[in-house]
Amino acid sequence: MKNLFTAPGFALVTLMMIQPTALLAAAPDSPAPVTAGSQAPRKAVTLPAATVSRRYSHMIHAEGGMPPYTFSETSGNLKAIGLSIASDGWLTGIPKKSRLLEFTVAVHDSTDQVHAEQSYRLRVLPPQKRRQSQRSKKQIQGT
Repeated sequence: MKNLFTAPGFALVTLMMIQPTALLAAAPDSPAPVTAGSQAPRKAVTLPAATVSRRYSHMIHAEGGMPPYTFSETSGNLKAIGLSIASDGWLTGIPKKSRLLEFTVAVHDSTDQVHAEQSYRLRVLPPQKRRQSQRSKKQIQGT
């Protein structure tokens, strides 16, 4: 898994490789490869943190096999905290609870014979407190 890009105003993308007969390709900073279709455990990928009450968007992208791909959550409970993974790989929503969530996503190619699974960790942070400027504090205090 590898984040492909980060830019202001854009979602992050995580790459999931699926290939029918070869080992899953692993970038230098990604988890150990595993044969597509096997149930061998893989190291969880940590996604960028989310914040309670703020929209979250992250794309999980697959390569290999035969597009189009279908993504689904196979373990965990994204819905309980206000997030979901769409069949096109978009992880979106507005988190309702602060916590560390672990979940697994499966991807299947169009032949439904090639698939891969990857575990993820997502930390949902508490809402950020707004800071009052010195000027607005003085206006509130009447000075």
